[in-house]
Amino acid sequence: MNQKWKAIGLVIFGSIVYGFVSITIKMAYERGYSFSDVLGMQLLSGFMLLFVGTTLFRQWEKLTRKQLVQLLLAGTLNAMTGIFYQISLQHVPASIAIVLIFQFIWIGVLIECLIERKRPAPETIISVVLLLIGTAMASNVVKEGLSGLSLYGVAFGLLSAVTYSGVIAASGRIAVQVNPWMRSLTMNSSATLLVWVLFRPTPFTDGAFAGGLWYWGLIIACCSVLIPNLCFAAGTPKIGSALAGILGSVELPATVFLSWIMLQETVTPVQWVGNTIILGGIAATRLKLKKRKTVPFHVSDGQPL
Repeated sequence: MNQKWKAIGLVIFGSIVYGFVSITIKMAYERGYSFSDVLGMQLLSGFMLLFVGTTLFRQWEKLTRKQLVQLLLAGTLNAMTGIFYQISLQHVPASIAIVLIFQFIWIGVLIECLIERKRPAPETIISVVLLLIGTAMASNVVKEGLSGLSLYGVAFGLLSAVTYSGVIAASGRIAVQVNPWMRSLTMNSSATLLVWVLFRPTPFTDGAFAGGLWYWGLIIACCSVLIPNLCFAAGTPKIGSALAGILGSVELPATVFLSWIMLQETVTPVQWVGNTIILGGIAATRLKLKKRKTVPFHVSDGQPL
């Protein structure tokens, strides 16, 4: 098989694995675990996996003080993304929560325009319009309005998109010379510390860890950190960050499909059309950015989903 097609397959597979994250978190909630317990165990398990991976692949390198501070601060943003997203998952279906956090695409465009103080190009505006139309359809707002959704869950879903867009903006600008494993481990360490400080290590005192929480944390960490990290690290250099970013958006329909199959969530034809439009908007945005030297958002930087 052609090496490029193998790389494409790896990136798509990594994106599909990401689709299991929201599903697994929802299943953990159904078993009585709180969002803070699940998130804390996810990050701790992720830290352990990244530590082992960094050691096995000999990716340890010395960071400058500036790089260390930048990555640790970016990690706190990542922690806030995880907190907001998992709160959202408690109040809205997984198929809706994933659509909400994917708003980081147009929010990121807006932040970029503000930072660089320039107007967006016409094709960028078209992409954003497609994303907004697709979101209205995918969240079922077009058919049922906001009455069928928890505004609390929607608000936290959008907050996760805002903080995640900050993570993406930072990942393309800070410590870009550092290898992906070391970047991810450093960011994950501050995210883990922040979550455990805010919510305290209650799983180790209330019996949740021994009762099976470790199992769920490990599964979520494998789906959000280890497997996608390896797939994107192997595939992206062979196909480029623009194509990898487009293929990475497969996570969206994968999550919606898995929510429909595994959680029996209702997904209407209008929602499927909306998700398709969102994918079109993402593809257009990624093609617009294909000449930029940025780190692909799915590679290494502590994916919170």
